[in-house]
This record gives sequence, structure tokens and C-alpha cells, in this order.
Amino acid sequence: MNAYIHYLFGEPWNVDCAAAEKGFTALGIKCVPFSNNETLDKAQREDIVVGGLLTTHHALANRNVTPPTIDYPQSLKAYLGRSIDIRICEHISLSDLPLFIKPVKEKLFPACIVYTNDELKSLPKKQLLYCSNVESFSSEWRLFIRYNKAVGLCHYAGNPQISPSTKVLKRIIKEYRDAPAGCAVDLGITEKGETLLVEVNDGYALGAYGLNPQAYALLLYARWAELLKIDDTFKDEHCLV
Repeated sequence: MNAYIHYLFGEPWNVDCAAAEKGFTALGIKCVPFSNNETLDKAQREDIVVGGLLTTHHALANRNVTPPTIDYPQSLKAYLGRSIDIRICEHISLSDLPLFIKPVKEKLFPACIVYTNDELKSLPKKQLLYCSNVESFSSEWRLFIRYNKAVGLCHYAGNPQISPSTKVLKRIIKEYRDAPAGCAVDLGITEKGETLLVEVNDGYALGAYGLNPQAYALLLYARWAELLKIDDTFKDEHCLV
């Protein structure tokens, strides 16, 4: 297998592509730069594709794979600390605001907090939206999981001195038994010190956030192999992080 890495102007498209290239190179995997679909579509089924969401969706569609939506797993519902329901934009009223809004269709537009009627009117009227009350987080962290084991914890927003509860981390890893082979659980620490689930991110198109490059590559390929129903060459490979 090869690793097809999205390039732009002769360099990896972003820091995540650069991290993946470094990680796969360390694993002895040939990295193939691509900047157009003509090159990308030459990849074999087992060749992993690393790039943005549109790129990975294109590659998966070529392989007749449609990834599931896993933003808020039922098994982790107890860690939300807030109710999340699905609505259509035109059914949201001014009295509901402010609301945290996230499209059910992945990355249709960035998740946001809607405060005003004008902001509400700017959203797609017929799209399904995750809606919840606004939760303020003092710090946010990404927990990387590969084959139901933690392989990294990286800070990405707020105060880095405020860390998530170790007990909650251990419980999430234990209880998320239906986790995909590679994923990331985003966690926020409230002003009261509670560690809550922000969302889960699938591992086929995932930001590295400073994770060890080799661990990142192993996680990406674990999920790729699972989605394509092929053997993970590196399943027994471990990386110190």
C-alpha cells in the first residue's frame, strides 16, 4: 500500500498532511503527493488517502464507501452534560436563541453559536441541524483513540493549564466500546470543572492537533482499513507517544 498525500504548490496541503507524510514515511510506507483527481484516482483500493474532507469523501466514494455519522454516540450520551436534538432551521424560533448549531451533514458549514434572527436567517432552511444550549468551556482537548486504546491527548483551545478529568477519560475509553478503529473524542472543561463531551470525530479525516506523526498515521490507517474492510497491516504496531 501507498499513502496518497494532498499537496498544494509543491508542499503538503496543511500541517495534518505534513504530519501524516512524516508518520507514514517512518512506517516505511511510500508517500505519493497529489494535487488533482487525475493522480488521486490512480490509487489502489488499499492505498490510504490523506487530505481534507472533500478529498477523502471523493476517494471513499470511488471505493463505494459512505462513512457513518458518529458525532454524538449513544454510548457516550451521559458525558454530554446537555441535551442535543435535531431540528430543521425553519422550526427554530427566536425564543430558542442563543443556540449552538451544527449541521448533521458533516462540514456543510462550520458549527457556530446563533444569537440573532439575522444569523438564524443565514442558515440553510431545510437542512437538519444539531441544536443544543450554549456551553462555555474553559479548555478543550482531543483524545485520540485507536482500537479502543488512548494513543494521545492534545490541547486545542482555551487554557492549556486546565486538563480533563483522568477518571472521565478512562471511563470514556472503557464505555465507548462501539468506537471505530480510529477516532478522536473532543472534550471540554466547564467553568465548574466538569469534563464534557464536545463531539466525536471520525478517523478517516482527522486533524492531528500535535499528535505524534507515527501514532497519527497508524490511527488514520486503522480507520481506513476498517471502512474499506481490508486488513490493517499495522494493527499490532504500537507507538510511544
